[in-house]
Amino acid sequence: MNTARVSVVRERVGTVTHAEILAFEAAHPSPSPHRDERIRRDLGISPVRYAVLLRRAANSGDGIAAHPLTARRVRERADRRARARLARVSAAAARAGAAADHRVQDTVQTPEGPTRLSA
Repeated sequence: MNTARVSVVRERVGTVTHAEILAFEAAHPSPSPHRDERIRRDLGISPVRYAVLLRRAANSGDGIAAHPLTARRVRERADRRARARLARVSAAAARAGAAADHRVQDTVQTPEGPTRLSA
């Protein structure tokens, strides 16, 4: 990797510590366009990068030691979202499976190939 590019990336992103990320989250817990502007202005990173760093900080020993309540809240929120996502994906897969079962039951294999049964 090009070392000049690495140093430029480090300058642009800056050195935001786990404690700083969690302190910012504690001060600004609700997602909003205003918070996104503050992330860019105060931390010098994008909101997407902030979300990645926030999850890392909430799971790190340094972050937990610096802001245990905020770290726990971030981890619990991520767990709730993961469970909700799993429930949505599971429900969609079950619906797709049920629909596939109906399609299979509506056809029968004949020497000429699959044939749709008449209703």
